[in-house]
Amino acid sequence: MSAFILLGLVIAVAVGVWLSRYSWSVLLALIPVAMLVPAYYGAGTICGAGFFMRLTDEAAQCANGISAGRTFSAAYMLAFPPVLISAVLGKLWRMLRARKALG
Repeated sequence: MSAFILLGLVIAVAVGVWLSRYSWSVLLALIPVAMLVPAYYGAGTICGAGFFMRLTDEAAQCANGISAGRTFSAAYMLAFPPVLISAVLGKLWRMLRARKALG
């Protein structure tokens, strides 16, 4: 596992834990928006910093030989499991901590 992928995973988990502060309905509604953060990091790592300028250009190729739009789509979908799992586990952990604090 490269350091870039590991950092992307850390970013996804951090975003999920940050989301766990909110109520369940807000948490579940914001997960698709929160997935943009690790997706932009992943696509930016592969395609370069200006990848969003070529997002809709099919002729532009990233370092992996795939267009920027497809690379971003793949990074967006790969961000779903770590963001969702860390958000739900973080929420459950916060609820357990609050229950223990009450007695």
